[in-house]
Amino acid sequence: MPVNTDPIKQNRPDLNTGNITGTLTSATNTASVPIGGKFTLSISGFGTASVNLERSFDGTNWKVVDTFTGNTEKNGEEWATGLDANGNRTKVLYRLNCTSYTSGTIAYYLGG
Repeated sequence: MPVNTDPIKQNRPDLNTGNITGTLTSATNTASVPIGGKFTLSISGFGTASVNLERSFDGTNWKVVDTFTGNTEKNGEEWATGLDANGNRTKVLYRLNCTSYTSGTIAYYLGG
């Protein structure tokens, strides 16, 4: 088995704390989920819509990571963590943002 020599990933436990799941039937965003480590994204049931995967370090300013217009299954990793004022590891917030919607019931799962 190969040894992980990436200094960013060495000695980092998976920090995921939960997931979000549900459906989208209008142009809106989901709740956010804190992610630190490996995560899975599943989106299905598209009619006509566009959904952005977004991330934020502060919960206010969101940046688009990727945009989807059809069913998607992806695995990813988020290792950009820091420390809060108490020395606890922080996680990056992720959410889905349906920016345009015409039809379909979009089922989603995002989390560890």
